[in-house]
Amino acid sequence: MHAHLSRWGWAGVLLLALFASAPVHASDDVRFLTAFERTRTEPDRAPEIWQAFIEPYPKGDLAALARLMTAVHLVRKGAGQDQVDGALASIRQGDDEGRALRRHVHRAALAMAARRQMRSLVGHLQAYYRRHVAYPAALSDLATEKVVAPAMLVDPFGAPYDYAARARRLMPDVERQAFTLRCGSVGIEHEDLDRLIDQSRQPVRALVVDRVATNRDYVLVRVPAKDGTPGRAHRWKIGARMRGLTLWYASDRFLVVGWKELPRVMVVREPRMSSDEAISR
Repeated sequence: MHAHLSRWGWAGVLLLALFASAPVHASDDVRFLTAFERTRTEPDRAPEIWQAFIEPYPKGDLAALARLMTAVHLVRKGAGQDQVDGALASIRQGDDEGRALRRHVHRAALAMAARRQMRSLVGHLQAYYRRHVAYPAALSDLATEKVVAPAMLVDPFGAPYDYAARARRLMPDVERQAFTLRCGSVGIEHEDLDRLIDQSRQPVRALVVDRVATNRDYVLVRVPAKDGTPGRAHRWKIGARMRGLTLWYASDRFLVVGWKELPRVMVVREPRMSSDEAISR
């Protein structure tokens, strides 16, 4: 009798574990969209709102996305380095990268870490310029002068940053008066991170969502014409790029897209289409 109950006990534990890490369901979509809309009206409470979303099913696919949204918010609000690093580490550790959404979230977390690292490197490059009236010929010069540790010259993907010093257009004969710094692993350049995050919070106007396929593996979207009329319908598959956006996740309530490796949420107000509905490719 006890053995029988014990077997059911272990079965219950396994079922709970599977449920906690199961793919996203409609109720998760509703909860996520509700949390997202609350963060728009109560931005100062965003970390608290996302944490409340994560707690019931911390291993869910959308929980990983909520952690990324939290990290983005903390960066924009100028939170301490340890707090941001902790938020990014929580995404990278222990997440199953087998599903598409988690793969995109994991990559975006590494890209965010790279952006923050590049922002720090830019500060060191500017300090170098003030000392030498020129930027270093190579990024490794910062390590040679013991300004930074050699590990800081390698991006979170394990590759060295792309760096080049150059002359300015107005002073072509004066060398190393400007520079470019780039993370080649994900194809992003150093830009004002706060400005990028602010732009990522703006509505996506490049595409109009028509409908979402029942099986959620693609979306029907239209590219507005210059006169404002709806354009031809296109199939947009998960992981594909269109108009500078990558489709990360699709539900009949919202889409999650990546823009410069930052997450953006597009609310869907149209009913889902059947998977066999004819659309143009």
